[in-house]
Amino acid sequence: MAEAHDVDARPLLDAAIHLTPLLVLGAAIAAAGRPLLWLVVVLPVGPLVLGRVLAGGRAAGRAHRAQTIDATVWAAGVGLGLWALLWVGLNTGGILLMFVALGTIGVLLLGVNIVFLHLVAANDARKRLPVRYPWIRPVPSWLRGLTPAEG
Repeated sequence: MAEAHDVDARPLLDAAIHLTPLLVLGAAIAAAGRPLLWLVVVLPVGPLVLGRVLAGGRAAGRAHRAQTIDATVWAAGVGLGLWALLWVGLNTGGILLMFVALGTIGVLLLGVNIVFLHLVAANDARKRLPVRYPWIRPVPSWLRGLTPAEG
């Protein structure tokens, strides 16, 4: 007889939820024709839209989706902050030009984090291991696109 948690566990769907931000970002870069930093705003669209379809009514799927939304909202916020830092550094002179160096290092770190953290999370979900994005704090449920009952 199958246990109750086996019915809810769909490791490939859960792994796919963690990859939805990368899919949407890749599509946005292809549509824009080049990688633009402000395109990070599309990251949460993946788990908000595609993740809802993949999660369905499963509790485990909703938990993976919520974690992915947390990570993408934070990444989008950091990306927009870095974009602003670079814009200020490039459009002003003098001492503020150091913002370009700081922003460039930040962009490189953000890019590595976005790709590798989602790949690691997808692999952990596939193996049915607990998924945890380091240094990511939960965002309010209204940012997750959840109703208070789901949050």
